[in-house]
Amino acid sequence: MDSVFYYSGIFELDSNICFSKTEKLKKVAQTANDAELLSEVELIRSAYYILGKQQDHNKVEPILFPLLKKAQDHNDLITTIRARQFLAAYYMMDCQYSKALDHYLHSYYLLKNVTLEEYPNKSEAIYNIASAYYNYGDYDKAKIILNESMQFPIPAVPHNHFLGCSVNAINTLGLIYRKTKKYDSAEIAFKRAYNLAKEGKADVWVGITGGNLGITYYLTGRYGEAMPLLKDDVERSFRAKLYDNGLNSLIKLADVYFIKRDIDSATNSIALADKIIDEKAKDKNKLKAAICLLKSKLYAYQNNMPLAYRYADSARILQDSVVAKKNSIVTARYEQRIQEEKYKADIELIKSQKRFTSLLYGSVVGIFLLLIVIMLLFINRQKLKHKQEKLTLAIEKKYAEHELENATRQLKEFAKSIYEKNKIIEQFADDLEQLRTTQINSTPFVNNEVLAQLQNATILTERQWNDFRELFDKVHVGYIDRLKQKHPDLTQSEIRFAVLTKLNLSNKEMAAMLGVGNEAIRQYRYRLRKKLNLAEDNSLEEVIDMI
Repeated sequence: MDSVFYYSGIFELDSNICFSKTEKLKKVAQTANDAELLSEVELIRSAYYILGKQQDHNKVEPILFPLLKKAQDHNDLITTIRARQFLAAYYMMDCQYSKALDHYLHSYYLLKNVTLEEYPNKSEAIYNIASAYYNYGDYDKAKIILNESMQFPIPAVPHNHFLGCSVNAINTLGLIYRKTKKYDSAEIAFKRAYNLAKEGKADVWVGITGGNLGITYYLTGRYGEAMPLLKDDVERSFRAKLYDNGLNSLIKLADVYFIKRDIDSATNSIALADKIIDEKAKDKNKLKAAICLLKSKLYAYQNNMPLAYRYADSARILQDSVVAKKNSIVTARYEQRIQEEKYKADIELIKSQKRFTSLLYGSVVGIFLLLIVIMLLFINRQKLKHKQEKLTLAIEKKYAEHELENATRQLKEFAKSIYEKNKIIEQFADDLEQLRTTQINSTPFVNNEVLAQLQNATILTERQWNDFRELFDKVHVGYIDRLKQKHPDLTQSEIRFAVLTKLNLSNKEMAAMLGVGNEAIRQYRYRLRKKLNLAEDNSLEEVIDMI
């Protein structure tokens, strides 16, 4: 079935052609009264709406929800697993990460109850769950489940789909090692996946695994070894229409050209990447951010500082959207952990109920013993209920801690982004000063307006201050209100200075965020000490921290 439909390229066909084939299959199933085959027809239809040439995500849930309920009502374990896996894949594509994790988690526990003979795709289904954990940044859990998926042998089939699953699992293991900066282990895993793909003549995977090996070489400064692998990945990925993967390697290749000062090749590669991102890419913001950073470096090298700064700022804005997506994934991961704990608790409760139910029905010792059993059952259920309540309280506490941790991290990232932007601007200012001092007659002079624009760009705007204050209030609840109540005569600028002091920022960082010079920061400090009536031996920082 899988070789005929899922791996035969049917999803690249027009919907009319695809569904005419599924209708024929449906008639065969109805004639044979084959419920399993009828369910498979619905799964194929949903898969087309998720992945096919004419996707329609609005039709996925209306197909899969009734199918899942029917499968659960009839104890059809295989269809239940597959429906949950399909729903999880749909929610992943639709950025509904909590729902995706919920369905992957349910399918994971159900997979423990089926054998490989009952479900030949068991290895692939387990890999899908590991891949989700990898995408959510839970690398330890992903590695455990990946190793579990790789325990099963590759089926002997005429197509290389299952080979691709094995290569994908090893490749993902390499990605985990690379994400955690274990480059030696990443290189071993990518080479293993690359050789397996070459032996199986899996053309696309040869490119992908080779490209990942090339990126590992790139990250460790082995540019000569990286270049041929990156070029090969770009060619194979674009040929297979895996544009995001090919673009990732093309951007790394452009940076290698820049590092080697092959400016023409770097410029041509950037132009090609720009064009394909606009026309074909899915994760446009992430790829555009990388391209903007490259353009910034290129223009800075060419002494075109206004354009260099413009692209650096564009990269920061695009990276903010990428960070927002990551934050939603982090939140989904915490929700998944809460859901997992609840699910385990539910399973334990069901097991306990089954044990006592069995004991109740198996009792033959009379009414007195029966009453004792009932009493024990009641006591145990009360204990379990109390345990469940304690677990719920603990989970809610963990979630509240996560919210505080997430807000603290975002507050730090906000301050860090301002600081990093200031560093870029300082570097550009230094470059401008160097151009001014080393200028030759044939080089046009760079006027002071550029430097002024760069310096003004560091000012913390009213909108940014509101975002910043919202995060600050989450971490330091009621601080600003207490400050205003105790010292109502403070100006808005002095309040901002006090808030930044509370975060232990340096004078230089505060000056960058407020868009003022170091002298202004000293004035703020002097006025604030005066308004707070501080003696010379009193620390302003300690007083601000105690409010």
